[in-house]
Amino acid sequence: MKPILAGIGSILLICGMLQAQIAKVAPVVPEARHRVVVDLTTVLSDGWAQTLGNVEGLKQSFQEGVEIEVVVHGPAVSMLHGSDSDFAVRIRKLHEAGVHFVVGTSTLEMSNAKKEEMFPFVEFVPSAAAEIVRKQEAGWSYLKGGY
Repeated sequence: MKPILAGIGSILLICGMLQAQIAKVAPVVPEARHRVVVDLTTVLSDGWAQTLGNVEGLKQSFQEGVEIEVVVHGPAVSMLHGSDSDFAVRIRKLHEAGVHFVVGTSTLEMSNAKKEEMFPFVEFVPSAAAEIVRKQEAGWSYLKGGY
């Protein structure tokens, strides 16, 4: 019986030492994945400048570890017209960097705007407000754009 207990004690001692060695090795943690939905309703240039600056900052801070969707609704939709030149270069660069610009079709209907008038990369959902709620329910961080 003593040899069996001694053997079990030795095994437990070895397991404890192995566990201590494993704990010393830093675990490999995958890069955090951030998902941010930006709610933008302002047509004011300062509000757009601030929002685009925030989105650019998020892309710079998190690099490839961030997914961003800018949900544009209300009067802000006019800023995504393909003919708008104030922020066109920045918007296109952000799109090329993987940022999604989304517009609610209900907003288009209320503003008498047409999909064809928007930048070609703009995505459409039935309701901008519902899109924001769905993103938040799915765990996305919320960021209010503009003022």
